Amino acid sequence: MKFKVLSLLLSSALALAACNNGDDTNSKKANEDTKTTSTTKDSTSKNVSSSDEQVIDLKDIKTTPEQAIQTAKKEVSGALESISFEKDNNQWIYDVNIIDKQKKSHEIKINANNNKVIHKETDNKIEQNEQTFDYGQFTSIDKVFAVAKKSFDGKLKEWSLSHDDGTYKYSLELQKKDGTTKEFEFDAKNLKLLSTEK
Repeated sequence: MKFKVLSLLLSSALALAACNNGDDTNSKKANEDTKTTSTTKDSTSKNVSSSDEQVIDLKDIKTTPEQAIQTAKKEVSGALESISFEKDNNQWIYDVNIIDKQKKSHEIKINANNNKVIHKETDNKIEQNEQTFDYGQFTSIDKVFAVAKKSFDGKLKEWSLSHDDGTYKYSLELQKKDGTTKEFEFDAKNLKLLSTEK
């Protein structure tokens, strides 16, 4: 009799252990699934936000190109060689290049949020044939952006204005929410589309 009771208790204990083991396995698996799902969601939201952080609406840029050029010319007296706008080290900046009277090139980086100089560098070699210009003689970036946006409805990723192959050109890149981008090149004087690239 004792042997039967003991066997019965032992069988019950084994059955319970097996059930609990299965439950643990199932709960571990459920936990892993939850972790995987939340990791996937987290990485997706990070991708979306990091993608969003790499573009900007033109209306959200606090410093105009004209203001950035004025700030650069307070640092270095000279003529404008080129200007670009992009994200650098997690901040939106203007990169303004000035040629001084001694024909030396100066690169001045300006924070687009507060119009403050954040970096200045001088190239001591003499530039002989560099073309300089007055920003005001060309179509404004607002109009260039508006034309590009008509054919590709994205936000601004970067733009630049410089002299290349005998022409003053605006180059700009737009990006849509899904991450697709398109690059444009326009003649800075007449807004003629020179090229596009995906």
